[in-house]
Amino acid sequence: MLPIKPMLASSCPAEFKAGKTWAVEPKLDGIRVMVTANPSQGWVTYETRNGNAITSLGKLTPALLRIAKHLGHTVCLDCEALAMGDFFTGIGELMKKAGEADLARLAVFDVPMVEGWTDCEAMTYEARRLLLQTLFEEVGTDGLAADGIRLVPVFETLDSEAIDPETLLGTAIGLGWEGVMLKDVHSTYSPGKRTKAWIKLKNCETYDCTIIGFSPGKGRYDGAAGAMLVNHKGTMVAVGSGLDDALRVDLYDNPALYIGKVAEVACQQLTPSGSMRHPVLVCIRWDN
Repeated sequence: MLPIKPMLASSCPAEFKAGKTWAVEPKLDGIRVMVTANPSQGWVTYETRNGNAITSLGKLTPALLRIAKHLGHTVCLDCEALAMGDFFTGIGELMKKAGEADLARLAVFDVPMVEGWTDCEAMTYEARRLLLQTLFEEVGTDGLAADGIRLVPVFETLDSEAIDPETLLGTAIGLGWEGVMLKDVHSTYSPGKRTKAWIKLKNCETYDCTIIGFSPGKGRYDGAAGAMLVNHKGTMVAVGSGLDDALRVDLYDNPALYIGKVAEVACQQLTPSGSMRHPVLVCIRWDN
């Protein structure tokens, strides 16, 4: 069981409430992972936001225990698991394989709980961030990075009046990010809740759809999936864009690994019939 359920972000509001200050973080394209490290007993657990265990991040355990031992207490870290190289196949391997994943990296962006805190929800983002920065500096930022663990950077802080979502998002996309996370620096961590203290800016509207199969490919995709078939509110949609060659082959060869999983699909707009215009696969939510 997760000791702390992850806090969830809301979509960008029409306007930001005056008088607030926001930290700007990159929105990374990976799998949300809650890490719990116990220094006295020497164990680390890795769980998705739904409480499912991930067994492929074990190579990161020694470095995470260094962090916990420096604190001297059990600690919970809110992270994003990433993979080197191609996102779709790399992240898929993190979820499918038991044992070690050589491509695994962990981007840490919050510390919602440290054993001994009387009330973790009373700690502000600003205080939690300071603790993380101090921890990484004292344990050794370069050493942790070499082991595959990095602290998600805060690029700037902005008052509500200075926020231009379109400009921020354009900058983020230009840097290769999925989007931007804006976090109220005076807000507290709200486990399991979707709040307006965390705001996400993404490039376009996306929809969570259940994978129901694939259509066989032709020509260069003979022997692979030509498109992934998803169910969007009762309408079958063929998603052909956003799939790389390795994913097409794996979907064709191992459909049972994918059917029933949730695919995040972006599109220009919904058609009157409920289908999607120019659908593109963003990612597969392996944690569902």
